[in-house]
Amino acid sequence: IALVACPNITLSDNSVTANTGARAGGGIRLDTSTATIAGGTIADNQAMASSGTGGGLDLNASTATLTGVTISGNSASLIGGGVATAGSSNLTMVDCSVESNTAILGGGFYAANGTALVQHNLFVANQGTTSGGAVFLAAVSGGSVIGNTLDQNTSAGVGGLFVADVPMEVFNNIVTNSTGSGISCGGTAALLLSYNLVWNNSGGDYGGCSAGMGSLAADPRFVDPVIGDYHLALHSAAIDAGKPDVSLQDPDGSRGDMGWYGAHAVVMDQPSYPKNLTAEANAGNTTLNWALNPESDVASYAVYCDTLAGFVPSIDNFVTLVPGTDSTVTFVSSPGDTTRYRISAVDTSGYGGGYSGEATSTVPTAIGTPLAGHRFELHQNVPNPFNPVTRITYELQSRVTVTLRIYDVDGRLVKRLVQVTQGPGVFTTKWNGANDNGNRVASGIYFYRLAAGNFVQTKKMILLK
Repeated sequence: IALVACPNITLSDNSVTANTGARAGGGIRLDTSTATIAGGTIADNQAMASSGTGGGLDLNASTATLTGVTISGNSASLIGGGVATAGSSNLTMVDCSVESNTAILGGGFYAANGTALVQHNLFVANQGTTSGGAVFLAAVSGGSVIGNTLDQNTSAGVGGLFVADVPMEVFNNIVTNSTGSGISCGGTAALLLSYNLVWNNSGGDYGGCSAGMGSLAADPRFVDPVIGDYHLALHSAAIDAGKPDVSLQDPDGSRGDMGWYGAHAVVMDQPSYPKNLTAEANAGNTTLNWALNPESDVASYAVYCDTLAGFVPSIDNFVTLVPGTDSTVTFVSSPGDTTRYRISAVDTSGYGGGYSGEATSTVPTAIGTPLAGHRFELHQNVPNPFNPVTRITYELQSRVTVTLRIYDVDGRLVKRLVQVTQGPGVFTTKWNGANDNGNRVASGIYFYRLAAGNFVQTKKMILLK
């Protein structure tokens, strides 16, 4: 499709695929035109003539808005495998999927001059042979890069995002697993970086610029990138970690998430954050109560605790999972300790929601004083980290029904170690790193959970091979 000097063109839900022979714009070419492209697919097109530009879409002195378009498998011999802009063009790209496109510069998207607003898009497995595997922006006069997810893009130079001489804001993005560097900038203009998660990029996370305020270097814990599911899973560091601005909140009113499924969503795929969390101390126990989420597909609630006010939930302070049908759980607290709790909801697809407000439990020293003799307690495993066997010791104050189970970081049951009635006394069991089927599990973090009558306690251990 070639549009020349065409004002106010709208293309909706079209499939533009497998076109070849173009020099500029393998699928669609805009020249001094204005267009809105909504939905549909631009796929497997080529601009492979000498100095080919814009394998999928090419703009010259044009203005275009792309919303919800799938741009995949396109190629250009020079720049912009998926999309290329030049001649002071203005491009707004929102909620698009840009995957497996190739070029020398800007495998997914290339822009020079003009403006570029790149907001809440997914860039996966694009290749820029020389630089800008996912995105290459050079001397753009305005725009921003907000809330995108860039994963597994490749280049000999910058695998993720390259920006040269562009004083634009770049925030709430996730840039991971690039071959090449993650985010890099050149020229003299200062790139305004903040609140990005950049992690596990082979050429370094940053080049020529610093991370900026609120930035993270941690596993974003995508639900299943193998099948293209880039929602955020339980314990994701990107949940509630976006730029703290009221205008950038998620639709449920919680702090915005980073990445493609962040604050732009009109309808949230993930559960809303749990409301009305309270912590009540009584006789040495702490009982948490909360309002059940309105979503019908909540599988569980993840409980986190720490002694620091304003703590950030993570795998390091995760305690346990509570079934999605429950709105209460009880823990044994040590006398005099002040413990702070937060919870989040996880749905049946594994999507992690935002975090509740913080609830605090202070157990007075006059209440819950340990009785003489044994008490209910789960001890730290020894050795820890371990390989191949570790010992787990627990203490029982009275005779009760006991279960001791091992879970992985996603809350899945790995091994049933103990299921018996016993006590009082001190008991020890061993775990050899095998699951219920007798197969050895992978290295990593695991949680062991003791339930003894009304007493529940969980601790973390590390298996190393």
